[in-house]
Amino acid sequence: MNNSIKVEKPYDITKDLLIRVGIIEYLNILIVDINHIIGDGYSHGILRKEMFDLIRGEELKELPIQYSDYAIKYDEKINSERVLNQMKYYENLFNKIINTNY
Repeated sequence: MNNSIKVEKPYDITKDLLIRVGIIEYLNILIVDINHIIGDGYSHGILRKEMFDLIRGEELKELPIQYSDYAIKYDEKINSERVLNQMKYYENLFNKIINTNY
C-alpha cells in the first residue's frame, strides 16, 4: 500500500507527532516528514547524510556536543544576572506610556 498520502497531510501540532515516517514498499522508498518546529533545513541535511551513511554500512562519527549540553548552557545563559537585568531594562522601557499627542 502506498501510505505517502498519510505522511503528506498537514500537521495539527496540538495532536500529531511532529515527525512522520512512511514507506512505499514496491519502490523501496522511505519518506521522512519532519515539522520545522523540531528541525530546520540544516538539521534535515545532517539527518539525510547520516541515514545514507548508515544505509552504506558506515559508522557514524561521535558528536562533539549533544543537544542536552547546548540546552544546559542556554538555560544557564538566559537565567544569568546579565540577561535578567537586560530583560528588566526592556520591560521597563516598553511598559511606559508614550504620549503621541503632538
